[in-house]
Amino acid sequence: MLVIGSRGLGGLTGLLVGSVALRAAAHAACPVVLVRAGTDGDGGVQSDVVVGVDSTRPCAEVLAFAFEQAAERGAKLRALESRNLPTGRYVTAAPVDPPEITDALAAEALVRLQDALAPWREKFPEVRVEAGVTGWPAGRALVEASRSASLVVVGRRTPKIRPAVPGLGAVAHTVLHHTHSPVAVVPHD
Repeated sequence: MLVIGSRGLGGLTGLLVGSVALRAAAHAACPVVLVRAGTDGDGGVQSDVVVGVDSTRPCAEVLAFAFEQAAERGAKLRALESRNLPTGRYVTAAPVDPPEITDALAAEALVRLQDALAPWREKFPEVRVEAGVTGWPAGRALVEASRSASLVVVGRRTPKIRPAVPGLGAVAHTVLHHTHSPVAVVPHD
């Protein structure tokens, strides 16, 4: 694990992550934890660890890191999945009640998320886990969750074909720039 501090610059302190931190998060072969200026970075034992999950493609490396961190801190793990939920009156050929569709889609996503977390709950029975599905964009949901977190964990895909240039996805980039807590960026296939 690589831990990097970030201080921000000038009037953009709340938005700016330095180029060294961004480059390390995008290229390192190990998890990179960024501790922003103004956060205590002590891993508040009682605060939650938050992890962003895509239950259609759960990532073992990201979930393992999140569960390990929650176990070490004695913290609850909050697993969040973001789903685009319909908001319009007509989302099929027939008029339907959007709350019913939204509730059904959210419930379906929650079942998939619980299934993705099940093997990790068995490996880490001491970790309390709370799973949730939101209709917010993933980056925004994780930034909001970071307000009460000791750590936010996100993944970063590593390119399968070399010499492709590794980079941060939109979610990791958003969280790094706007988080209220330390962030771990975990590389995975």
